[in-house]
Amino acid sequence: MEDYYGIVIKQSLKDHNSADVLDIVAHKHVGTWDFLFVRVKEQQFLETISELQVNMIDANIDCWYNHFFHDNEVVVVYQDQVFQVRMDPNTWSEVIQYGLIHGIPREQLDFNPRTIQDSYIFFGIHLN
Repeated sequence: MEDYYGIVIKQSLKDHNSADVLDIVAHKHVGTWDFLFVRVKEQQFLETISELQVNMIDANIDCWYNHFFHDNEVVVVYQDQVFQVRMDPNTWSEVIQYGLIHGIPREQLDFNPRTIQDSYIFFGIHLN
């Protein structure tokens, strides 16, 4: 079984300490946002998504998303909705439309990083 990897933004959570239960690979502070690069075992993935959604700020108050990736799949987790799409941006119209309707700026709906290699670059992780 392969792990899922994901990007969780601490500010999307009602209680920032709820992120402490995640397997955090790396952390990066950008502006006012704290990005967490996390790893989730495949057998725990659905449970982790459910727990994450319970801890996310209500989408009608301040809509955020967190996203995960695995092979050729991207899983975008809003507080009240989950979208499973392929890496190909041509498959993202519904998930982008959902974000736009809820006030997320288009430029933030790029779901980056979405590969392990891109995540390592974003978080400044160097392989030995």
